[in-house]
Amino acid sequence: MLIKKDKNNVIIIGGSNVDIKGRPKGILIPHTSNPGTIEMSVGGVARNIAENLGRLKINTILLTAIGEDEYGHMIKKRTEDSGVNMEHIICDSNYRSSIFMAMLNRKNDLVTAISDMAILDLITPEYIQSKEKLFEESSIAVLDVSIPRNTIECIIELCKKHSLTLCVEPVSVSKSEYVKDLLKDITIITPNKDEAEMLVDISIDDMEGVRQAGEILLNKGIKMAVITLGPEGVYVATANQKGFIPSVATVVVDAIGAGDALVGGVIYGLMKDQSDASAIASGVAAATITLTSREAVSSELSPTKLEQVYRELESRMLLRKTLV
Repeated sequence: MLIKKDKNNVIIIGGSNVDIKGRPKGILIPHTSNPGTIEMSVGGVARNIAENLGRLKINTILLTAIGEDEYGHMIKKRTEDSGVNMEHIICDSNYRSSIFMAMLNRKNDLVTAISDMAILDLITPEYIQSKEKLFEESSIAVLDVSIPRNTIECIIELCKKHSLTLCVEPVSVSKSEYVKDLLKDITIITPNKDEAEMLVDISIDDMEGVRQAGEILLNKGIKMAVITLGPEGVYVATANQKGFIPSVATVVVDAIGAGDALVGGVIYGLMKDQSDASAIASGVAAATITLTSREAVSSELSPTKLEQVYRELESRMLLRKTLV
């Protein structure tokens, strides 16, 4: 069992920001202006995971940093409204809130992005140490690695001290390097294909490469490796089960946030005492719901909606056919 669930809380540490997304009306042409639409919403990997869990009625505490500005107020209100405990966040008037600016193509896939997240440097080891009691009161910690390396090390030590399961979302290829030498201390990791390549030092060109990456991650000490493959689904590797779970067929409206929803769904499943395979299926169901939404976290997500999509996945016997 990946989680020793003697506490009901999940603690999440990492980034919160405002997402600005541009979509072209036609083919995206580089080095020039493209007619299209621009949208603004609340995002951030840790915050998104927290909101997903809040909407799924899991007791969730977020440790993050925002500015005392309009964007910070947007972030705080949206996240609190979803049911997340925001009492312990940093709010600093000397920094502006994080901004993530993304360019999508006409298929709604991410082409490139720029992140302005200097405020996350405020998530220091001292700040985390001051919240040690929250670690005592939680069963699992979820970390996005957009925070300083020494803070990541501090979180690992607190998880060890209080016997917490640690789930890590690598966030990006460059930031994956932050935890490359720390894999033995991580319980669950959720890289995409490119991030997995960075973590295991092999080229992943096909499903055999994905399988090899999963095996290497297990050999390095990971208990559950969930390699996300976009709308195609995920590959999961644990000591007892390995296999590919495709997503439920859906029209992709926006891929941003789907990976965060998957992490949230997996944590939800584990907190609800689901088997590892069923928890992964809950993650795929949550990601599928998010793919149909223009929001980084679907406002339609709920335990009832998740169960509906989960049953569709189960009815297709995808779990029994693919996890061995």
